[in-house]
This record gives sequence, C-alpha cells and structure tokens, in this order.
Amino acid sequence: MISATAPTLSLWQDRSPERNETALTENLTTDVCIVGAIALRPGEGRVFQRGTHKIAAHCDENGTILECSAGGPHLGRIADWNETAHTWDCPCHGSRFNPRGEVLHGPSATNLAPVPPA
Repeated sequence: MISATAPTLSLWQDRSPERNETALTENLTTDVCIVGAIALRPGEGRVFQRGTHKIAAHCDENGTILECSAGGPHLGRIADWNETAHTWDCPCHGSRFNPRGEVLHGPSATNLAPVPPA
C-alpha cells in the first residue's frame, strides 16, 4: 500500500464523466492499489483490458487486489461493479458475485473464472 504521507502519482483510466480521459493526477491523501495502468482506491472495483481479456479487479480494504474474469459464466456478458453492494453484477440475468468472483446468488451456478497473474 502506498503511504498517505508522501506525495504519490496515480494514473486513472476511466470512462466516468468526472474522469473522461486518461489523466495523471497528483494524489496526496489517498492510498491506492495499482493494477496495470489503473489505480483503485480500497473498496473500489473496475473492469480493465489485459491483452485480449477483460479483467474484473477489486482493491479490498487491506489493499489486496482481487482479480477474476469479467465475463459472466453464462453468455460471457461483462459484469459491472456495484459500488453500493460491493459486488460484480451480471447484466444478462442478474447473477451477483462477491469481489473474488464467487456466486452470491444466481441464476448462475458457476463462479467468474480465475485469471492468471499478470
């Protein structure tokens, strides 16, 4: 984890209106987890591209990165991070997965697939 007392730089790559372009920002007070070319705050999740794979990454409260495939086990639709529930939600049929990609409730009976480390 990066110390909050020292100035750090974090690279944000996001499609949200607040951060509509890749931007290099100075971050003096927030610890972040770095995953590839994106930074996640503890408790945050985001889908990013690694090679030809969509990866669902979550930074837990201890600063540990949890990764799994973002493609749902049924039709491969890309799961969305639910900021309120801290879950990966499949837009296809409503399955919900915990930050590690394990099924919380179906209809899916299969976890999101694991991904090899980068």
